Amino acid sequence: MTEFLSHVHCTIRRMGHADVQTTLTLYGWVTEDAELKTLANWKSFTTNWRGLESGTA
Repeated sequence: MTEFLSHVHCTIRRMGHADVQTTLTLYGWVTEDAELKTLANWKSFTTNWRGLESGTA
């Protein structure tokens, strides 16, 4: 969460937006894409972890 807020703060300053909602409306989809990629990578990363086999979690 802290990393997300840091990126938003930097974007607000660089774009000159006075309101955080403006920034989130225009660029919020970027973080959604990053979140989906992260989730996909996490699933592939944890695929072979012991105890996470189908039906045992």
